[in-house]
Amino acid sequence: MRLQAMTALSLLFSAGLLTACAAATPPPPRLITSLERVPVSVPAPLLTCEPAPAPPSTGTQRQVASYVVDLWSAGQDCRDKLGQVRGIVGQPVPAPP
Repeated sequence: MRLQAMTALSLLFSAGLLTACAAATPPPPRLITSLERVPVSVPAPLLTCEPAPAPPSTGTQRQVASYVVDLWSAGQDCRDKLGQVRGIVGQPVPAPP
């Protein structure tokens, strides 16, 4: 008999706990009544790239190879800076081809 009373009290207590969670109402949604435009500023060093190297005057393989490496380095500098600018203004950076 005592076990049945404890079971009934436990069920009653559990039901009370369940209704306590459902009693709270969610807050009303916040309405946006005005828009504010915030300008984005990009740091000056990100607006310039390394200059492209001058083509070699003679066509030795060593000079052409050095030119290609320097040209790639200048291009990579621009790609890196453009990626940082995209991050600042919130545009996704596309995957490399």
